[in-house]
Amino acid sequence: MVLVDSSVWIDLLRDAQTAQTLALRRLLPEGEAALAPVIYQEILQGAASSERFTRLKRYGRGNNNPLTTGPAS
Repeated sequence: MVLVDSSVWIDLLRDAQTAQTLALRRLLPEGEAALAPVIYQEILQGAASSERFTRLKRYGRGNNNPLTTGPAS
């Protein structure tokens, strides 16, 4: 499991082709990319529209990521 920084997630959402986004694209199908709650929050705060916010929020809930879907502490 690799904890991925918000800058890499944002670059991925913008279709940037960097070494980091290429690595993330390889990790995603394997379920090896982790999204911490604080990083998820940063991504949501940067949403350009309410529609984009809703789509990103829905993705975060449904991605079955252990860091965002585990029990609340």
